[in-house]
Amino acid sequence: MSSIGPVFPPAIPSQLQQQEELQAAQQRQAAEANRIAAEQAAQTNQGNSQNQQNLKVKNDTPLPQIPEDEVKVQWDTPMTDRIEIYQFVNQQSGSLIIQVPSEEVLGLAHDIQSELAQDASRETAAAEAAGKGGKNNGD
Repeated sequence: MSSIGPVFPPAIPSQLQQQEELQAAQQRQAAEANRIAAEQAAQTNQGNSQNQQNLKVKNDTPLPQIPEDEVKVQWDTPMTDRIEIYQFVNQQSGSLIIQVPSEEVLGLAHDIQSELAQDASRETAAAEAAGKGGKNNGD
């Protein structure tokens, strides 16, 4: 018997060739992608340097004066439960910009506090009357 060496089908050399061509194509694509990325980075760097130059020009222009505001903090003293009031005032004109809480909210808080105080005094008076009546009946 004679021995026959390994037999390759005729398609194998073409498959190897296809793999080599595929690898070469992938390498070309990777090189092209790297080239494009390098170009974009160069353009970005040029754009950044132009933006920095533009910023330098813009920074040389004087800034307009921004009006400064003052914040005044006060306590709402007429009521027993003190409420902090923040008033934002324009320093140049002295005009009130905004107040927190607003006058309307303060008025509402005063009304609620007043109602609660009246209810508490009514309950206290009723409890005292009931207590005095109970002592008199027991003696």
